[in-house]
Amino acid sequence: MDVAEMRMLRWTCASERQPEAVTCGMNAENLPFVKRTPLWHTIESMEAFQKIPQNPHFHPLLGVKESAREGMAIGTMVTFSSVMGRTYCLRVDGPRSDIEDCLETLVELENNGFDVEMMRDRVTRLLLLKDKQEELADRAKGVVEKIEEQKIQKKTIDEIDDQAVGGRTEEGVTEEGKMDFRE
Repeated sequence: MDVAEMRMLRWTCASERQPEAVTCGMNAENLPFVKRTPLWHTIESMEAFQKIPQNPHFHPLLGVKESAREGMAIGTMVTFSSVMGRTYCLRVDGPRSDIEDCLETLVELENNGFDVEMMRDRVTRLLLLKDKQEELADRAKGVVEKIEEQKIQKKTIDEIDDQAVGGRTEEGVTEEGKMDFRE
């Protein structure tokens, strides 16, 4: 047997062995895949899962090829950790699209069985505050526009008054420089 055949035999034997299911945190019996990768321990020990323990079911993965399920589940776990960090970094004065994107991602995570209630409540409150902020900004803009209109009207009235007073003065002056108050 040459080296290539030995490698192939070793790879075949390794792939035929029953994988050890990694059962850190989640009930592996109810998952639509077998946890084969040792990454699970690392992922489940991430800070996000320590702060908000999770028990996702990953039922939407039943519609995906079995060979892709575990990888997609790992991606979803990483997404949860990432969106948790992003959620707590969101600010009212940030872009609306960031808040809405976070909310949409939370819906997808919830569909996979993640508990996202606390994060969704925070993001929803931020969105409501953002709506209120934008409404107040629009109202303030309207008030500023009205003030500008009033200034223009006052200036026009002042100009008309100046013209009227100036015209009266010119009409009221006689040749001798005396005031004539006839109308």
